[in-house]
Amino acid sequence: MLLHTIPDTDRNEEANRIKDLDSYGILDSLPEKKYDDITKLASFICGTEVSLITLMDSERNWFKSIQGDPSIEEKEIPRDVSFCKVTIQGIGLYEIKDASVDKEWKNSPIVKEHNIKYYAGYPLVSPKGYKLGTLCVVDREPRQLTLDQKNALRTLANSVVSVFELDKNKAELQRKNKELAEVNARLYQFGRMIAHDLKSPLQSIKSLYELMRYDQENTSLYEDKMQSYIDRMAQMIDGLLAFARNNLNSLKKEKVDVKKLLDALIERLGVREIKYTLDDELPIIQTEGVLLEIIFQNLISNAVKYCNCEFARVRIGVFCLEPLTFYVADNGVGISKESGERIFDPFIRLENKQDDGCGIGLYTVKTILLQRGGKIWYDSQPGEGTTFYFEWKI
Repeated sequence: MLLHTIPDTDRNEEANRIKDLDSYGILDSLPEKKYDDITKLASFICGTEVSLITLMDSERNWFKSIQGDPSIEEKEIPRDVSFCKVTIQGIGLYEIKDASVDKEWKNSPIVKEHNIKYYAGYPLVSPKGYKLGTLCVVDREPRQLTLDQKNALRTLANSVVSVFELDKNKAELQRKNKELAEVNARLYQFGRMIAHDLKSPLQSIKSLYELMRYDQENTSLYEDKMQSYIDRMAQMIDGLLAFARNNLNSLKKEKVDVKKLLDALIERLGVREIKYTLDDELPIIQTEGVLLEIIFQNLISNAVKYCNCEFARVRIGVFCLEPLTFYVADNGVGISKESGERIFDPFIRLENKQDDGCGIGLYTVKTILLQRGGKIWYDSQPGEGTTFYFEWKI
């Protein structure tokens, strides 16, 4: 059996070793002084011309650090010609006192081409027990390490693994800090979405309360409507919470009559100056009604906000059935080409608006659709109006 051959019984273990090696993210990385310092010290202690930190991939022996021989230009060699392939199969020091007369190595191309006589290496053993590579010393003269040199080389090999672990933990900490920053940003945006999407029902409740004060005869009617708006607010909060938690599966799908949903939404928005036109044939679908309502509420509110013409109109309907795609069109100020995708930025303020014209509504729409596997786009002519299209996955 060749020295580099991996027994069939060890194939799964070798796959796990490679996985452990990859988890450090160090293969093919740039040289680093902290590793070069260790190889310099190894050569000094052992009195050898060359020292290396190597990592054994599935088909190559890659050099993280090379010290002592400027003629070595390669950053890697094939696994099957390396001394280190044997080192990682053992449990301690692998030493070749004179490779030129060693029966296993004397005909090796690496021995002949580089005139290598001496090799000694310790495996770099991860905390999981996998041998990732070696710390080794090489010379062109036969030699043998003393006991103290062997112990020192082993200690340095352990130090290499400790540095690996520190770098890995540092990278993991940076990843978690990035995730935390993303979570904080998401929570901030969630707070803005809640405030934005609850303005409409709150305004409706306020209007009903004012009417109730001056129309005592219909108090019960106003109270019933107020209660329905409050209930819908609670459902919207649940939907936005599920969205914020990336857990849309927690939302129950229900039978949604899109026309009834839009009629109720338009009544709640309560903008009498706008002429609404709904398609005659709007579907009845099984879906997360509260999320669909949030999408329509934001798009319709956006259309109303930017309708600055004398005869403001909003048209809503189905653009196509496969995939199911809705549209919301207005005859408002339109969107300039320069705005582009910036309109979906939660911090953008569109032209010609002095109020809170930020894009939190469109941001909410886009992010919900993306999370559900849908998409949104628009067609607009400045001064003539805008049509938003969105694909709704059922």
